[in-house]
Amino acid sequence: MLFLELLAAAGLAAAPARATPVALRQTEQAFHIPFINAYVPSRAPGNTPYCSIRFSLTDMSTSTSTICNAQHGPCVLPSQDPVPAEKPLDAEHPALCDDPSFSFYLDVYESVSNYSLAISRTVDDDEKFGISEFINSDNFPDSWGMTCGESGICNAWAGSRTLPIVIPFI
Repeated sequence: MLFLELLAAAGLAAAPARATPVALRQTEQAFHIPFINAYVPSRAPGNTPYCSIRFSLTDMSTSTSTICNAQHGPCVLPSQDPVPAEKPLDAEHPALCDDPSFSFYLDVYESVSNYSLAISRTVDDDEKFGISEFINSDNFPDSWGMTCGESGICNAWAGSRTLPIVIPFI
């Protein structure tokens, strides 16, 4: 009997340490974007003049996911009048995601291939906020892709389930 107690005690001492729930929460204080796509339309007549951005988003502290999608611009001005109305996507004009507890805006937008996002989630007066690093081929070389056509159309994307874009809470 004493042998079994010693064996059990030795097994517990040799068992790998497990992360506590608090430690897990501390390491998961971030938003994850497994996939993002930014789009600039063609300059051809009849196309929308607005750029768009679409991405999947997860609050890792609660494992809550949503899809976010918005237009901004105009990015392409048509040759004929009237000039399209502005669709800002900035701190004063954030877009709601499919789950309206999430919102986002473009913190900086230089082009379809170089921008950063600000993301917010508010639940019961608790706000989580983060700003991405620039989303571009330099920062995400292993998951970046981009195609463009002669008409000016461009699609740029980044991310994957195994290499998500991680945006820590501020």
